[in-house]
Amino acid sequence: MKVFLAVARAGSIRGASESLKVAHSTVSRRMDALEFALKTRLFDRTSEGLLITPSGEELLVSARTIEETMHAAERSVAGRDRELSGDVRFTLPLPMAVCVLTDDLANFVEQNPLVNLILDLTDDLLDLSKREADIAMRFTYKGNSPPDYLVGRNLATQASCAYASPDYIGDHVFSGSNRNGRWLGWDDVVEYPKWVHSAGLEPMPVTGSFNDVFVQMAFAKRGLGMAFLPCMMGDLDPGLQRVPGARPIPHTSLWVLTHPDLRDTVRLRSFREYLYDAVSDKLDLIEGRGV
Repeated sequence: MKVFLAVARAGSIRGASESLKVAHSTVSRRMDALEFALKTRLFDRTSEGLLITPSGEELLVSARTIEETMHAAERSVAGRDRELSGDVRFTLPLPMAVCVLTDDLANFVEQNPLVNLILDLTDDLLDLSKREADIAMRFTYKGNSPPDYLVGRNLATQASCAYASPDYIGDHVFSGSNRNGRWLGWDDVVEYPKWVHSAGLEPMPVTGSFNDVFVQMAFAKRGLGMAFLPCMMGDLDPGLQRVPGARPIPHTSLWVLTHPDLRDTVRLRSFREYLYDAVSDKLDLIEGRGV
């Protein structure tokens, strides 16, 4: 039908071949095949070119209707892709959602009202092959890589640092033989676990066991001790300060991951690009350069 429309508009086989960018012989063969299939002549060959027959005029009306229907369908599909619609299942750690990306995620929802954003706030690497999530944002420890069956991009190196309340900092010493600060413990069973030797300060003992980063932050603000927190949390909280002498320690790599079968889906690709830009704008905060 596309060839027939091109011939009708051009008035010649040669003109149709030029508009379609195919060989003259190809257009001629297809027209012959169409006339044979319909058992009627669509054009009369004259010295001035092709003259459409009554049968051709009748077919032309239907062909134009079909063409416009196809164009309308293409516009409709393209419009939905541009507007973005459908579910986006996104899993990420709670601190990233609360401390870093809240405004960005809200803006994305406002800008794309046909997208149904579904958040799963967890550190677990859900099974993306089973569509438990479409896109995952995850931290991996240095030297570790995400599973081979996922594809993605390493966006940042998250840094952590020692934080405490201003009063706690004023009342304690954190270096030298007189140091008397104490760390808030995680799931530690010894007084000097390995992590305190790589936390950017001289070793100091731990107290208690508080295996949630938001609990650690809250107790540090109450003056119970020092917390080793992601800089993206500690630097934003006015109730905390970096402990004197502490330096940010590169801690984990931040990845955005998806299943290979989903990487070219328009709405998911657009959301990933949006995340890339959002994280890029906050690199100083995530990597501990915000102070």
